[in-house]
Parts: sequence; C-alpha cells; structure tokens
Amino acid sequence: MQNNRHRSVGKLISTINRSSEMYINSKLEPYGISVTQMHFLMLLYQEDGVTQYLLSQKLYVDKATATRSVQKLEKEGFIIRRESTGDRRQNLVFITDKARSIKEEILDILSGWTSILTTGMSEEEKSALLSLLQQATDNAIHSKDKEENPNGNHD
Repeated sequence: MQNNRHRSVGKLISTINRSSEMYINSKLEPYGISVTQMHFLMLLYQEDGVTQYLLSQKLYVDKATATRSVQKLEKEGFIIRRESTGDRRQNLVFITDKARSIKEEILDILSGWTSILTTGMSEEEKSALLSLLQQATDNAIHSKDKEENPNGNHD
C-alpha cells in the first residue's frame, strides 16, 4: 500500500490523454481536423442541431475553445450553423455530408486506440477498466459541480 502513495491517478490519466491526443491527431491529420474538433463531431453524430453553448457544456470546454473549434469545422465544411428559429440570438450547429462521410473512419481510429490501450487485457479487465474510468469521470464531474454550487443550487 505504501507504494501507491507515489502513484498518481491524475498523472497516469494525463499521460494516457497526451498519448491519445498525439495518436488521434496523427490519424486525423489527413482529414484536416484535430482531436478537439473530433470530439465536437462525435457529439453532433449523436445529437445534431444543438447550440454551441450546449456543445461546450457537454464537452466541458470553455466558450473560446468551442468557438474556435466550431469555426474551424465550419471553415473546413464539416458543420454548418443556422440561426435558431426559437431564439435568434443562438445558432444551431449541424453536421454536413462531409462530416457524415468520415464518421466510420473516426470510429475506426478510436477503436484502434482502444485496442492499443487494452492490449493484453482480458474482456473482464477491459470491462472493469471502463467501469472504473466511468466512475472516476463521474466523480470528477460531481466534484466540479459541487465546487461551482456548494449549496446545491443549480441556477
């Protein structure tokens, strides 16, 4: 147990994250998008036609990062923005046929990276890893929410 005092979950996750970004960015380079922009596309594949604000909230990025990513994706023809009919101050973000055409390639890249990360693991270990990482993610989100709303107010 003493040995674990010097092992940091955060450092391990950070190393995996940096390695993931390098791997995925290199694989996405032919498409002209980055791993950050890919995350926006992945969300839009699941829920097309949402506000830029909702995208930033769901991806836990600040407004400036969301704006840069959306502008780049729009410039490259992967998304379009349309004025919301309900609220003219907001734009809705939609994927284009160009974005749809690379969805399977993106999923293959992500699947390949997952295979690399889980090499040598049994199916049970892979399942446990995903479960534990989801729990750690939920804990991180809950901690952030608690910090922002210490009295439980969700204005």
